[in-house]
Amino acid sequence: MRRVWVALALTAGVLLAGEVTEATASTPLSGAEGTAASLAPSPAALSAPQAIALALFRHETPAIAAARIRAAEAQRQRAAAALRPSVRLQGSLSTSDRDEVPHGGDAHETAAWGAAAEIALLRASAWSGLAAARYALQAQQLEGAEMRRALAYSVAALYLDALAAERQVVAAENRLAVARAAVADAQARLDAGLAVRTDVIRAELEAATAQLALTRARNYTANLRLALEDLIVQPLGGALAEPPTIEIPDPAIDTLHRLALYYRGDLKALQLREAAAEQRRRAGYGRWVPDVVARAEASAYDTNDPLRAAGDKTTVVTLSLVATWTLYDGGDREGAIAEAEAQRRELGLERTRQLRALRKDLQTALADLGTAEAALQQAEARARLARANADEVRARYKQGLATALEDADAISARFEADSGLVAAQLALSRARLQVRRLVGLWPFSEREPLNAP
Repeated sequence: MRRVWVALALTAGVLLAGEVTEATASTPLSGAEGTAASLAPSPAALSAPQAIALALFRHETPAIAAARIRAAEAQRQRAAAALRPSVRLQGSLSTSDRDEVPHGGDAHETAAWGAAAEIALLRASAWSGLAAARYALQAQQLEGAEMRRALAYSVAALYLDALAAERQVVAAENRLAVARAAVADAQARLDAGLAVRTDVIRAELEAATAQLALTRARNYTANLRLALEDLIVQPLGGALAEPPTIEIPDPAIDTLHRLALYYRGDLKALQLREAAAEQRRRAGYGRWVPDVVARAEASAYDTNDPLRAAGDKTTVVTLSLVATWTLYDGGDREGAIAEAEAQRRELGLERTRQLRALRKDLQTALADLGTAEAALQQAEARARLARANADEVRARYKQGLATALEDADAISARFEADSGLVAAQLALSRARLQVRRLVGLWPFSEREPLNAP
């Protein structure tokens, strides 16, 4: 559990830039202020919508979704082929050499060719199969869009984590700078005979602790940036820009529920998958109906065999209506019906479960949002108190009215309060993103961002 809280402290808070700047300003060290300024987003910094657009353009997930859609289109095309005319052309050329043939038994050739075209007039299973393929294609298109949206939320979450980690690095650098100044002050007081050796050791311990926290924050930031680079498939050249405001719709549960039913492609895809399974079940029953096919055939026969009529050439054109009724196929028809029925029932139950869970998830997300807002207010008050206390203890320590232990504790408490503020701000941002994700919106906009060039 402690590791989880440490990770939250290191990854939190998107909106800490102003808070960190305020914390830095209250620190009597210009070097810390320079560090904060160096990490401020530059005009060319990568923005969150740009990162999402890059991921949608470069990552393999959208290509996988597109490939699945092409496969569904191919299945629909194959299903439609059963209802379209088919044309066949065949030919043969044979030769014979028989002793009983007069004039020395010369070889004789026989040529034949034929062409046939047919079209289904009644094929009940094919119509249902085509309807099933169309539903499956529509479902795959919606699922492909959901895959892209899920990738966008993965990028958004990593972007916020990486940005918060960068702000945490600034806070850790400020803590280290103050701790080193405290070591210098303690050493000066020891040299002047105003302090004991343990005061210096205590200040050095706080500086070492601050150095460890900074190292961890930098390493964690580097790992988050690497993970973000993996999603956008390109190196991060510089700092990250502040993300847009994460807006949420009307927080009324009924409004959010209606919006989710309208926007959520995965819920619509389940309904279409269920309809496709129903059509496959009907296709199984359709195999009990005879297939009726209209067929046209033309054939020609030509030979120079003298045993046949001289110049024997025959051309035949046949028009026919063929009905085929399969009375027993070994149980394949019944198995197909049972399989489609089971799939339809499974998909229907899954859709019912997700619709029931949707309202619960929305209520949980709204409760988490309210908790995050209250936690942010508490964290802001705690951070203000910790900063004021740290400044007061620092001033008293310089006047010899506070011990080195009190000074170190105040520095540590201030850093912990700043980290808690970062965690609270990230929790609020994530709570807002969760509401948007459940409703079916994109992370920072109503529509999918344009692909990067």
